[in-house]
Amino acid sequence: MSRSRQRFAAVAAVIAVAVLVAIGMWQTRGERRGGEYLTFTAAPQGIMGTSCHLSAVVPPNSEQLARPALTEAEQVLRGVEVVMSSWLESSEISRFNRAGTGQEIRLSSASVEVLEKAYAAYLTTDGTFDITVGPLIRLWRRAGQLGVLPGDEELDNARARSSWELIELRPEGAVKKEAGAEVDLGGIAKGYAIDLAVEAMRREGAAGGMVDIGGDLRVFGIPPSGRLWHVDVRSPFGAGRLARIGIASGAV
Repeated sequence: MSRSRQRFAAVAAVIAVAVLVAIGMWQTRGERRGGEYLTFTAAPQGIMGTSCHLSAVVPPNSEQLARPALTEAEQVLRGVEVVMSSWLESSEISRFNRAGTGQEIRLSSASVEVLEKAYAAYLTTDGTFDITVGPLIRLWRRAGQLGVLPGDEELDNARARSSWELIELRPEGAVKKEAGAEVDLGGIAKGYAIDLAVEAMRREGAAGGMVDIGGDLRVFGIPPSGRLWHVDVRSPFGAGRLARIGIASGAV
């Protein structure tokens, strides 16, 4: 096992204790589907600063599979947040953002993988998707807190520091070519975490499931009822539902 994988595994082990405590706060519920399948749900708190809803559908007479599936899914989500959130000062990404010029920051294999995927998305979209806009995000966040629009010079400086040319990816980490460069994984880490959580639920024997973080969700396998998973789209014009989407498997 590489050092980066060992570090990620160690972080996951540490948060496992917190996960066990959090289980007590779940609102776990089981429902029968046609006298056969059982659906268990959970709403763990404090994940990525937003709501989280998990569902695990287990085969008949296999209720014991539900809790491990939900537990593993939550642990994976918290593990990704611990290493990739720019809101956590102790995360790997925050350490990278604080690094000086030329300093290589060793990262877990998970962080390296997400950075590589983000760079591939940057190339595929001709720069439309760009995680290096960290300086711009920080500038506008501060502007919102102060209630004052940033000036042209501030915007120009932030744009100049928002570039992949200032970041070098390496097999076990990354290096900044300018101290002011920063990355923000808010547009990709959540989806990555959801994919890992779905894989974890499958490994634990769930016949179907859903992972929903703040409205970004993925479903798989047997739904709680009927032949499709139903995803409600909230109306942007007020309370209520704008539409309902039925999907057999995939992400919304």
